[in-house]
Amino acid sequence: MTADPNRRPWWILALILVLGAGLRLAYLVEIRDAPDFTKPGRDALYHDYWARAMLSGDWAPPPGKVDPEIRTTPYMRPPGYPFFLAGAYAVTGGSYAGARAVQMFLGLINAVLAFWLGRRLFDVATGLTFAALMAFYWMFIYYEGELHAPVLAVTATLALLLACRHWSESPTLPRAFAAGAVLGLFVLVRPNVLVTAPFLLAWMLWVSRRRGEVRRFLVQAAMLVFGVAVTVGPVTLRNQLAAGDRVLVTTNAGINLYVSHNPEADGVTSVIPELRQLTGLAGWTCFEYPELVRGIGRELGRSPDEFRHSEASRYFFDRAVEWAWSHPRRTLTSAFERALLFWGPAEVSNDEVVHFDRASSPVLRTLPGGFAAVLALAVVGAVGSFRRLRDQLSFESWVLIAAFVAGYFASVLPTLAASRYRVPVIPCLLLFAAWGLVRWSRLWRRGESRQAVVAALICVGLYAVVSRPWVAYTPDEAAWHFNLAVADHRSGKLEEAIAGYRRALESDSDDPDAHSNLGSALLARGDTDTAAEHFRAALAASPDHADAHFNLGLALAADGRMREAAERFQRTLEIRPGDEAALRHLATARRGLAASHNQRGRELAQAGDLEGALVELTAAVELDPSSAPLENNLGNVLAILGRLPDAAVHFRRSLELDPDYLGAHRNLVRAYLALEHWSEAAAAAAAGIEAARRAGEEALAAELEQIRSQLTAGSRR
Repeated sequence: MTADPNRRPWWILALILVLGAGLRLAYLVEIRDAPDFTKPGRDALYHDYWARAMLSGDWAPPPGKVDPEIRTTPYMRPPGYPFFLAGAYAVTGGSYAGARAVQMFLGLINAVLAFWLGRRLFDVATGLTFAALMAFYWMFIYYEGELHAPVLAVTATLALLLACRHWSESPTLPRAFAAGAVLGLFVLVRPNVLVTAPFLLAWMLWVSRRRGEVRRFLVQAAMLVFGVAVTVGPVTLRNQLAAGDRVLVTTNAGINLYVSHNPEADGVTSVIPELRQLTGLAGWTCFEYPELVRGIGRELGRSPDEFRHSEASRYFFDRAVEWAWSHPRRTLTSAFERALLFWGPAEVSNDEVVHFDRASSPVLRTLPGGFAAVLALAVVGAVGSFRRLRDQLSFESWVLIAAFVAGYFASVLPTLAASRYRVPVIPCLLLFAAWGLVRWSRLWRRGESRQAVVAALICVGLYAVVSRPWVAYTPDEAAWHFNLAVADHRSGKLEEAIAGYRRALESDSDDPDAHSNLGSALLARGDTDTAAEHFRAALAASPDHADAHFNLGLALAADGRMREAAERFQRTLEIRPGDEAALRHLATARRGLAASHNQRGRELAQAGDLEGALVELTAAVELDPSSAPLENNLGNVLAILGRLPDAAVHFRRSLELDPDYLGAHRNLVRAYLALEHWSEAAAAAAAGIEAARRAGEEALAAELEQIRSQLTAGSRR
């Protein structure tokens, strides 16, 4: 009994999926011990917080983070991935491993979508090869293990190409709507994809003209736009209702443009030159974005509570355009360099340091598939396939893919170069690479070895060109060690965190964040002196580093150096006004310093140095004006010095702070008696009696009652 040849491709696809699942399982097991697996950082932490808060209703920010105000402001980041992640948590009970397993399952679904697309555009062999490349390509597996959106972007890319291909097979209104709906969902994951809409509409017009159906194009285009509106519209409406702000999807377009177009921009690092001026922060994440918006409002003389996020986006957009317009040469040079990085061999870091993550992974580093190799194969395959397309539909689909790649590249070119930003074009490249590999193998099997060798040599030559780093880029090893150390630190693994920060400093000895965080970990371990050294090193590299000032203040306070600690907390507040922790610790330091002055003042008073005691106690009250005992002690010294009116003032302040402070009641009565203010003395005695009885001090109550009786009798006489 022979096997059904029609089923053979499906058995091969099943084998590909099994092998792909095995790789993903191995990688999932591998990364479970990574520090950031359950302690994500930066954007991943933001996604994790957002997704979990939607499920639990608990919007309290993570430790050490401020409220990003997601509920009351327009979306700053695209909501598509957090919504997906919330769904993954819902079905896996909030498991970090479970959510990643869901993403890896989606990666296998992507391989199935790739098979369908490759088979419909070319043939079954190309579809299977495309599926295999999708299943085994290391970067897809890597991002399926991260709490980031690329896995959804890959799905959306394949789904959009399939939907458009489906429309081209039979240009009906429902199919045009479906393509628009898929594009709209894609926009919720990566809003810049909206830039591809004109490219897709131009492709639809071209297809319609080829078929003599131009008159129907406008209706078809309107239906595609309607599909986008149906999927994006609810998010736009939500932004209006929740924040009273007209924002299509997100407000990050302006800042994304500005970080690439400012005097300090380097094309790969998210730099805002005036960040410290606006917020007091040395760096920022999505959690601090509302504070950044308020800082812009203050800078523009607007009420921070009334300044809208859309206005902040326009502020950044206008600043970026102004700078680019006034520096055309540098703008064009930077754009050219970012383009070379986008299509270059380097894995440019953004939120994660992809190069070192892959190099440290036994699973990923054994998988072939550098971007340069994929690009070389894709170019050869695209050129070869263009000459051998078997029908009109295939030709139209080829143009569709080219239009999508061009549109997507145009959408990211103005922003930073980063590996994860180019992920959506990789399936398109792998499709043509798959066709090229199939074509080459067929040439070889048919005995056309000369053509096969020529094709191979062309591919090798092209690889030599595209694998060359035309723009210098060095992956940031210090940032990689730092990110892992932060995850260990947040997990309470101090020794691992300390070792990680030290490794980061070996790569970059002047990194102020690494010095500050290392000092913080050492301080938590009790190594105050070494911690202080690292805080000072951080300030030597970055004098306005608010965290370093604050942490140095903690170290000084731990050593009992309250005056110096208070100075550091005060400096923190100058850089970062309103910092609640700095305010709290400043108050504590001032109270500690006040206690020292108070103790010294009492000692001097006992030794008979009343003037010296007065200086010390005055300093104590100035440092801690909320202390009733300090006010009372200062009043006592003033009374002894004969300055009774001043003494009475401080006794009254003591009672304003603590109406039940019995010593101040007795002292105030005595001061009024000495001043011969009889009515005031009687009133003070009455208040003192009530306080003494509340405290159960009957002896004092009786003493004050006797004084009041005498004063009352005297007034009657």
